[in-house]
Amino acid sequence: MHRPLGISKTTQAIFMIGLMIATPALTVQTGQIYDGDLPEAEKADPGFLTTSSTTPDCDLSSVSMTEVYSYSSDEWFELHNSGSQDCDLGGWHIRDGDTTSGMVIDNGTIISAGAFMAWDDFTFSIEEDDSMLVSTRNVTTENAVTVTTLDYYGRDGYGYSSSRDGSWELCDGEWDWNEPDEMTGEYENTCAGDPIVLYAQQDSGSWTQNPEVIPSGMSNLLWNTSNLDTGESYYMYYHWSTPLGLSESRDHNFVADGSEIPFQMDSDEYWTCEVDLYGYVREESTSTVIEYYDWDREVDCPVAVDDDFSLYVTSGFQSDVDDGFDYDENSRTDDENVHQIALEDIGHVGTYAVSTRVHQDGVATAFATDECVATEDTGGDINCYLNFNVNLETHSCDVDLYLDVFALSPHGW
Repeated sequence: MHRPLGISKTTQAIFMIGLMIATPALTVQTGQIYDGDLPEAEKADPGFLTTSSTTPDCDLSSVSMTEVYSYSSDEWFELHNSGSQDCDLGGWHIRDGDTTSGMVIDNGTIISAGAFMAWDDFTFSIEEDDSMLVSTRNVTTENAVTVTTLDYYGRDGYGYSSSRDGSWELCDGEWDWNEPDEMTGEYENTCAGDPIVLYAQQDSGSWTQNPEVIPSGMSNLLWNTSNLDTGESYYMYYHWSTPLGLSESRDHNFVADGSEIPFQMDSDEYWTCEVDLYGYVREESTSTVIEYYDWDREVDCPVAVDDDFSLYVTSGFQSDVDDGFDYDENSRTDDENVHQIALEDIGHVGTYAVSTRVHQDGVATAFATDECVATEDTGGDINCYLNFNVNLETHSCDVDLYLDVFALSPHGW
């Protein structure tokens, strides 16, 4: 049934009895269990699922899913009408990504402008990595819209835990797990933010929240603690390490007052291309870890080979090789198809190696590793090129090419 979810079930039962005495005419909306296909009568008559009032139908431009709770058997989801008028949710089909079955909301289920409504009366089970899909009135389940996909790891990268994580909520256009005491079924989302937030200072001097890429060399970072409870005592531990063996660990005992915890990461300016960052904060009064941070992040590595990597086949002419390349249409030769690997404008003079693997019709047929030395051309670009051959079997229909690029650094490959 559709019921208020921001209070306990015991308190709720007492509340509902008192409410029914005060307003005996009040009814509670429910959802119908839906087996995936529209009944034949509804397929034949598109107007079959119609509202019984003059209230307009809801649509996804004004009504959206804003919160999902997935733990144990107490799953629920929340819808919010952000529009300026009431609308009828009747005929909406809600389901998860694992089934075409779900529930259909009853006709005459009116959600007021600005209101929140929550449901827990459905038979499908919501998991911590599930998707939630919505079909509005007379839209088939095959054409349902995926409104959110729960991320088991969330923004902290550590994985869902009912002791640290509450519901999956939408805040400022982004979804993430909130804290267990921040679940707000049928009320506006708290959107209190993560207990700790990582920031990195960019080369321009600006600070980036939850950075995907960390500047190379000596980088300035900090933990923002402004979302912690002021006056509470906490312990924080954090650690960073790079594949080249550079690392640092620190810990702090502090009383939350909104202060930041700054630290620096010292990486090889040219050869560090990723960093592992790990940390957690523990509430001292309960000895409970309330948040983790556990991510491998890219480092702005000047020798990284991204879009500057190209592959060509040269059989009397040069042709790009990419997904869908047809050897038969490009002068296929069974004995020898010369390929050129081009590492162009890669930004660093040095030695590179490319490991190539060839699979034909799913069977490995060749493996090789070759080196080339990148040099600067007259235009100032740094490039290196090497060739390898692909001997095609006469019966081959599909060819898969796998290439790995390595750079020789002062620390080794």
